[in-house]
Amino acid sequence: MASRQADQRHPKDVFSDIPMELDDVKAHRPRQGWVLGLLLDVSLILLPVPLVVMVPPVMACRHMETNVGFYAGESFGTCARDGIAKRWALLDSRVKMLVRQSGR
Repeated sequence: MASRQADQRHPKDVFSDIPMELDDVKAHRPRQGWVLGLLLDVSLILLPVPLVVMVPPVMACRHMETNVGFYAGESFGTCARDGIAKRWALLDSRVKMLVRQSGR
């Protein structure tokens, strides 16, 4: 029984003889891929914003153009531009409210 206990060493003691050179190299080398991660994060934030701001007014103007039509002097471009401007102003005001922590 005593010899059995003597053979059971702690795993930390077993591997203490192996040099830890790999850990030293990893500690001094900058992590690879952080630029790709940053670009991915930025794109996931910036790409949906134009879609949310631009697509609904354009689709509404297309619907109006095919079903109702525009008045004299109006065009698809002015309809879309006005709709996008309104949605951008709404988004801007909501972001400002979040930053100021008001309007709860």
